[in-house]
Amino acid sequence: MWISASMGDHRVSALPDLAIDFLPHIFEMLELQDNVELQATARRVLYRMACFPWSAASAARFVSALLSVVRASRESWRTRLDVLPVLQVAFFQNLFSLEQAAIHEIVELLFELLADAHLEVREMAATTLGGIVRCSQRQIIATLRKRFTATILSVQLPKRSDAGFAAALLKLHSGILGVTALLSAFPYEVPSWMRKSSAASLLTAC
Repeated sequence: MWISASMGDHRVSALPDLAIDFLPHIFEMLELQDNVELQATARRVLYRMACFPWSAASAARFVSALLSVVRASRESWRTRLDVLPVLQVAFFQNLFSLEQAAIHEIVELLFELLADAHLEVREMAATTLGGIVRCSQRQIIATLRKRFTATILSVQLPKRSDAGFAAALLKLHSGILGVTALLSAFPYEVPSWMRKSSAASLLTAC
């Protein structure tokens, strides 16, 4: 409630920066299944923080804190899932103030999450990546396309009974999700890279 109030009051404009340090604890509140009211309040605060008009320096620190929460959440896939929608809003809100290094860090993390052990996290990562590409990062399409196609082509699925089947399937799915993320970035057009024969055959196969 303190964070929510401070972000809505111009007289305490310095306090929101302090709230960034509380991000890990706010995401922990989303895990408290026995307190629905606190969960709802925490979620509202997170989205208020994501929509807040940060300065360029504070926006970078906020995004970095979100990425740190994801990296520290290896034991809780729900936390990773909760961070991604907040990261989407924060990215679009601060699109013109984030430096390229921060954007690269976001994309690299999403690439990792495409291979997350939980399907929900993988799908949310693909949705987030598609939105980022659609709105600002079209210059990285060629790099991502090569990366995802290389991932798909490198997988030879063993028999389902083999020990390596699950890992191979997960890797294959991560590549397919990456390709579909690129496709979803162009809902109303077919760009030239999609029409190239090598890419087209792979996309059709996917």
